[in-house]
Order: sequence, then structure tokens, then C-alpha cells
Amino acid sequence: MIKGKNGVIMKELRQFYFGDLNSVSVAPEEVTVIQLKAGESIEVHRELYTAPIDQTLVVDRLRIRKGKASCTMIRQIIDGFQVQQFPVRPDRFLRRVASNKGFKTIIVPGGITPLTRYGYVPVPDFNMNGTTYFLFPYSFFKKLTAPKEA
Repeated sequence: MIKGKNGVIMKELRQFYFGDLNSVSVAPEEVTVIQLKAGESIEVHRELYTAPIDQTLVVDRLRIRKGKASCTMIRQIIDGFQVQQFPVRPDRFLRRVASNKGFKTIIVPGGITPLTRYGYVPVPDFNMNGTTYFLFPYSFFKKLTAPKEA
């Protein structure tokens, strides 16, 4: 928990891995996951970001000064607090299925494995670049990737 002037302002999560970060200016240990409740704020490059609903954010260089939180960049915003990190290798078949089905895409700068809400799996779209991912429903992903019985 990170405390501000008025008590607890956000929760910091440390169980996620960002060692695959491709950034010249930010080290993996400078990437932090925080949770903001609806109405809580964080300063991002001198602009205030206020969470409209409960959200989980992946941020760079989190600082707390005089009870106020600030960061240099928000890499990802996920609605809700139920998040997971589910690494998936690039796969042309899965990419083609996701494209044909019209699955939602997310963009996460830096090449890190994105966080997703429970129930979704990020599949990289490396035909575009290293920052775009398709969000597969977990049950559909499991059905496609289950080993075939003989």
C-alpha cells in the first residue's frame, strides 16, 4: 500500500515480471503495477490522470512525494483489479484466427508481456510490431491450443 496525505491512495503489486522490457530509457525494475480506485489520481508528466473506475495501471518510474503519486508514463490500463500475466509465444495460426474473428487488440509499449483481466490471454501480433496483442477469451484459447488426441 502506498500512503498519501489522506490515507491509502493506491495498492502496488509486485508479483509481475517485466524483464523482457525493450527500452533504452527505463530499466525493468522501474516498471510498477498499481491499482487505483475510482476517483484516485496519479500525475503523469505534469498532467493529472484520474481513474474513472477501479483500474490497474502499469507505470514507469513511480514516485511518491509529499503524499502525491507521479510517474513518467502509463504503459497499460486494465479495467478492474483482477489481472494476470500470461506469456504466449508468437504463433501465426493464433494470430490469423484472432484477426479473422475480430478479437480486440491492445497496444503495450516496450515489448513487455501485458497484463490482462482474468479470462483473457494476450496473443502477440508480430506481423504488425512487438507492441500489439490480440485478447483471446481463455476458453477459446484453451480449445485451440489443447493437445490433439490420437
